Order: sequence, then C-alpha cells, then structure tokens
Amino acid sequence: MRFTVLAIFWALCSLTASNAVAQDPVALAQAYGKDADIHSLDLSPSGTKLAYVMNRDGDRYLVVSDLATFKSLYSIKIVDYFVSSLSWVDEETIIMTAVISKAGEAVFEGRSGAVHYAIHLKKERIVPLLNGKKGQTRQYAMGGIDGRDETGEFVYMPAWTMDNAGIREYDLYKVSLSHGKGVKQANAGPHTYDYIVTPKGDVVARANHDDVSNRLFFEVPGKTLEWRIVYEERNRLPSCGLSAITQDYKKIVMSCDADSRMGESYRLIDIETGDISEPMTTPSGKRVDWVYRGPNKVLFAVRHYGLTPEFEFYDADLQKAYTELLPKLQGTSLYLMSWNVTETSKRLIFRLDAGIGGSGKYIMLDALTGQITPIASKYKSSTDIQVGRVHTIEYAAQDGLPIEGVLTWPPQADTSKPLPLVVLPHGGPASHDTVTYDYMAQYIARLGYLVLQPNFRGSTGYGDAFMRAGDGEWGRKMQTDLSDGITALANRGWADPDRVCIAGYSYGGYAALAGITFQPDTYKCAIAGMGISDLNVMMNYERDTTRKYSWVVDYWERVIANNESNRARLTEASPINAIDQIKAPLLMIHGDKDTIVDIEQSKLMLKAMKAAGKDARLVVMKDARHSFAHEHHRIQALEEMGKFLTEHLPPE
Repeated sequence: MRFTVLAIFWALCSLTASNAVAQDPVALAQAYGKDADIHSLDLSPSGTKLAYVMNRDGDRYLVVSDLATFKSLYSIKIVDYFVSSLSWVDEETIIMTAVISKAGEAVFEGRSGAVHYAIHLKKERIVPLLNGKKGQTRQYAMGGIDGRDETGEFVYMPAWTMDNAGIREYDLYKVSLSHGKGVKQANAGPHTYDYIVTPKGDVVARANHDDVSNRLFFEVPGKTLEWRIVYEERNRLPSCGLSAITQDYKKIVMSCDADSRMGESYRLIDIETGDISEPMTTPSGKRVDWVYRGPNKVLFAVRHYGLTPEFEFYDADLQKAYTELLPKLQGTSLYLMSWNVTETSKRLIFRLDAGIGGSGKYIMLDALTGQITPIASKYKSSTDIQVGRVHTIEYAAQDGLPIEGVLTWPPQADTSKPLPLVVLPHGGPASHDTVTYDYMAQYIARLGYLVLQPNFRGSTGYGDAFMRAGDGEWGRKMQTDLSDGITALANRGWADPDRVCIAGYSYGGYAALAGITFQPDTYKCAIAGMGISDLNVMMNYERDTTRKYSWVVDYWERVIANNESNRARLTEASPINAIDQIKAPLLMIHGDKDTIVDIEQSKLMLKAMKAAGKDARLVVMKDARHSFAHEHHRIQALEEMGKFLTEHLPPE
C-alpha cells in the first residue's frame, strides 16, 4: 500500500493527541519534560524486526517488534539503564550503549567513552562488555566499539591498559559477546587514541597524538612490522580523527576541526598514495559535517546539518528514494535513525520533527518499493503536548555579519500584536540550533512566549570563519548578536522589545548572566542554568582538573579571550564583576554533580548578588550532572523556569 501525502499527514498526526490544557507551568512541565515514549530505533540485519526503547508507566523496556505485524516479540525490562543507542549484531543479539549503568555510574562527562552491553534476546541476558579485566580502567573511561568480527560473536574495543613498567596504552581488544571478556588483538603505539579495524581484526589505520611534542599523525600498516604515516601536523589539540573508511577499504575519512591546518572538514585520505581530497560535500555543495557508519566504521552516508539536515547516501536506490521523499514533507526536518541494506531489502528509518513531524514521528522508507510506513510517535502517550510553529530567521548583526536563528511560536499564537520574547542561546558555544522539536523551546512557547534561538558568531554549522569570529567575543559581539535578534523581531512587529527575558544552559547560562550585566536595559529577567559567572575561577578549575589534557586549557583560552589569557580580559568578561549594573531578577539552576561547570560558579554569583541586594535565587538540583539524563531533573528545571517567567514576565 502506498500512502499519499495527505494520508501520511493524517496518519502521522493521529499518533499524538493535541488536547489543550490550561497554561499552568507545573502541569505543562510534566508533559514537555518527560522521557520520550519511544527512542533509539534500529532495524535488524534482515530488515524484518525493529528494536527500540520504550518508556511505559515509569519503567523502561527494550522492545523488539515484527515489522510486518508490529507484534511484540521481546520485551526486556531495562529500568536501570539510560540507553543512548541500540545496534543489532545478528537476529538474536543487540549491543546496547548506555549513558548510565546499572550501578548508577554516569559516563565520564567531557571525555570519550560509553558503557556497552550485549543483549541476548532469547535468554534475556545482559552482558557488560570488557568489564573488570585486570589492569584496565572502568569501562566508561574506554572507547567505543571499533568493529565486529566475521562470525558476529566478537567485537573490537580499545581500552587503556597498564603494562609492567607502569605505562598506559590504548590497546585493542577482541571481546566476546557471550561472556564479555576480551583478549588483546593489537598493541597501541605510545600515543594511539583511535583505530579502524577490519572484520578479520586487522588494524588498517590508527590515530596518534603526542601531548608533549604536540605531534598528531595517522598511520597505516607498512612493510613487515613497520607503520607508514599518511597524515601529520603539529597541534596542541588532537584536532583530527579517523571517522570512517570507504567500503573498499582504500580511503580513510578524516574529520578535522577548525584548529587543524585542514580547517573544519571531512576529507578522504588515499591509503596507498597518501593523497588528501578537498572537503567532502553533499549534492547541493554544502560541506559535510557528519558521517554515518556501519559496522567497522564503513562509510554509509554523509550529512550536512545546517538548520535542516541534508543527506547523501552511497547507494543509488537509497539516494533516489530519499530525493523523491523530500518534496512530500515540506517544512519538516528529517533525522536518520537506522537503515538496512541487503540484496533484497533497502530500508531507512527517519524521525520527522517540526511541520508534519510535530514532536517527533518515526517513518520507514522502503527504497525498493517507495512505500512510506508510519511507525510511531516519539511522545505518543502525551495528550497535552502542542507543537508551536518552528522556522528560521535571518538578520544582520551590528557589524553586518549575517546571523541565522530558529524561531518558535506559541501554538495558535495571535500574531496581530507583538509577543513577549525569550531569547534562548545554545550551549557550547561550539554548537548550533536547528529546526527540530526542542522540548525547552516548545515548553516556553506553550506558556505564551515567542522563543528565539540565535546561532550567534562562534556557533558551528557555518564554517571556520564564522566559528572563529567568536574567539575573544564572550561578553562582547557574541552578546550583541543576541540583542540584534531582538531588534530584528521588533522591527517585524513580532516581538515586544520591552518584554524580553534571556535563558540558557552552560554557555547559554553564561550568556544569560552576561545579558543582564553587560546589557542591563535589554532584559527584564534572566535564567542561567549551569552558567559561568567568573571566568578566572573557571580557568583555574580547568587547569586543576584537566592536568595532562593541556589542550583543554589552550582551547578555552583561545575561545574566551582570543589567547589574551591575562586576568584583566577574563575579569572584564566575567558577569560576577558587573553585578552593580543588574536591574533584572535572576534565577539560577545548577546540578550538584556537574563536572563540566562547577556549581561553585552559581554559588559565587548568588553570594555576590545577595551582598549587592539584588533579586536572585539558586535552585540546586540533587544528583544532576551537566545534562539532564533523568526525567525528573528536566521536569524540575522546566517547572522552575515556568514559574519564574510567568511571575516576572507575564505572557498576557
């Protein structure tokens, strides 16, 4: 059966109810902050089964359904695991990656690594991988899964190990999916931090970075036991990585950031000749900013994110089906979730956000038949989620720099008059907002506010020059980029410039503090989540906690102060030193287990605000880290934000 565009629309819309409820901040927080009902979808190797995580009545389950009948085949309770992804190995085995383990241990924030488990469906057995071997660190300090062997019984995983001389090396292990224990497959070099490995266990490339000499280099096997260098540069930051390998195993996909001599890009390295390609692009000519990989990091597709994702598939049938799908889903952002490609089956699963997609709808596209099948809604049990219209906006900064942003409207907004506005800058600052379902922006919009998420200078997604334009502009042009957006919306008659609040988390929390200190007449209130108030204290914290990771300090000195690392520049850009200018009330929210931005930043700001007689409150979230992995933390944060906004900036 083929769906018409209208049929798709009504099928998708029916998956989520949209009953209106009162605009009560606390009641709405329960809906918008809740865990997704369904997430982490993955197609089985045969393309006949679908695995996903389901949240139901406060419990989490790993569910496997038959795609032909949607009948549940397995339902395994995983309440103790916060799952980030699922990946099939064979028709009866799944690898589960969790951000929090059964013991309640969070993945070490700010470092690579995750907790991996083999799920044996028939026995409903959960096996931790590479766990507890003598000399190895705890699993979450290790890397991911770099490959699978030909039999499907083993995976290849790197891990830090200590030799008899007390030297740590990042060796590669062959790990049994049956019992989780591993044996060494390949020795690391003294500076190895990443691998590409074939199903037979042969290392075809490894990445190295010497933190002392600042030497970054990629190696491939040479003659006999030697290694041959195919890329090398000097950089205090490990600015390039091994992202993928082409299907013929002849070219490496190298990913570099703006600090490398290659600049921010994905490029191909010919293993035989060492030739390096120009930056990879999508069919429209946009630079690739993400790659999708199958087992053993084999390149499957590339993506340009931008404000809406754009994909290129290296299979002609998939690319044709995807291209024909796009015109049918205008105004919707598509996010690739999973795929299945065999001789008889070629299927893609997308999540649709915004427009027809609303708060997130999953569909399956069959590239061989053109059939589009609605699968589920991300928030199918919510009856009070309403999705406001989301679109992009462009405006010019004071110095003429073009700025893009994302605008979210209240559902059924009255556009005949200017609305109160909440400016919601993203964290990072090296990230960017997109046209998607953003639970926080939608919650604020549902309360009756227009929400602006500006991609200010320093954001990713617009090339090296745009991102580096933010270097040294903390508290300066990065702030006026936000207020220039207010002016643009006011000029269009959409926002009331006299009723504006600023809110954000992480760097966005810093921007909120900077907004009411450096631009005190612009904002009527501010919400700073996990915000930075004192940059000198922050830099001291980074030096103390990173130690050998000296490149982390180098990075922050460049981004915050453009390498003007003197205390005067950091003092000037620190909101805590301009408290006397504050006129607006301030709400701060901070997790007591935050290891990225120490809670001391909020405590210092609160103490200084109280001493100056300013209106400020700090909500300490118990056991919360830098991100809200727990549903109750998201709900608590939204409740506090909603009550604060409606008190200090009433929407009506």
